[in-house]
Amino acid sequence: MQSTVDVHGNAMDAGANDMVCNLADVDATTSQGATTRNPYDTLYERPADTHGAQAGGAFPIGAAGCSAMLSRISTRVNNQCCPAGGCSNGAPTDCSEQCSAVWMPFAQQCSEFIKTNRFQNPELLAITDKCEREEYGRYKPNSNHGRCSDSDLATFYSEFAPACCGPTASYCPGLDAVNPTLVTPMMNGQPHCDAGCATFVEEFHSECHPRIDGTADEATLSAFLGVCQGITPQGGGHRRAEDDSEVAYEPIV
Repeated sequence: MQSTVDVHGNAMDAGANDMVCNLADVDATTSQGATTRNPYDTLYERPADTHGAQAGGAFPIGAAGCSAMLSRISTRVNNQCCPAGGCSNGAPTDCSEQCSAVWMPFAQQCSEFIKTNRFQNPELLAITDKCEREEYGRYKPNSNHGRCSDSDLATFYSEFAPACCGPTASYCPGLDAVNPTLVTPMMNGQPHCDAGCATFVEEFHSECHPRIDGTADEATLSAFLGVCQGITPQGGGHRRAEDDSEVAYEPIV
């Protein structure tokens, strides 16, 4: 089989002879970076579990990452959520579909950051509340329709184990398979949250927190979200260096 060489003079055979796959997301200037130099057009996708991070960057991003993310989207938030003149007069009075599209990815990934800053920057929570209503509607207790209905909640609980507890639920030994609820996944004695689980619980929290606020599940979820997002809750205990009180960020108003 024909071989080529990379810019360093190393032979490249598209993995046929050296048993090394060409990874589609490796720099094409390096050995086996076949996105441009592989003459056989064979591309192999890197397995998801080898990335070790969410698509947006390091996982979890922590308070510093949320602060940076907020700064990056602040101009777009001002343009989409307060198009008449920015947010200089306070939080938006409503949240359009366009505003929600800009704000909600941040609000979900950084929900605990928003919560821990609710007294210093209440406008963050105000925008989130409005955009959640745009996204999910208003929560109506004791209803099987609309935001976080009975069926929605049952679906979330049933999907929690596949999303967060590992292939055989080994991370969640206390999980009740008959009447599933929220538990804290553990690995080697420590709370465990991978990127896929983080996305799941962030979406669950965004839609259903009005329903579970004040319950044991809410306390479990909030503490677990802190692990998933790298945010240390305010209150007792040791403060991490990335605690939000030590991180400065540019407010949107």
